[in-house]
Amino acid sequence: MKNKKCFNIGDRVVLISNRHGNGEANPVRGRRYECEGAVVDLDYSCSLPIRVKWDNERHNSYNTDDLECIFDNPFKDLQDFIEKELVI
Repeated sequence: MKNKKCFNIGDRVVLISNRHGNGEANPVRGRRYECEGAVVDLDYSCSLPIRVKWDNERHNSYNTDDLECIFDNPFKDLQDFIEKELVI
């Protein structure tokens, strides 16, 4: 899926930027700590507006250029997503 500029809560993402380093809290695709994550919060008034919970249970925040969406949120209703899938 193409890198998109507007993410949604629940989107599945991978980190494509080395800007924040590479480690468990910044699992860059193709590197040692690579894993997928889910967008859990958005605040476009911040410099790093996209909060991600990685599948390794770590969290971090990024801008749109740092991430690639690999699967759009299939839930049309945010509350349905939170109740069924999101465990922070």
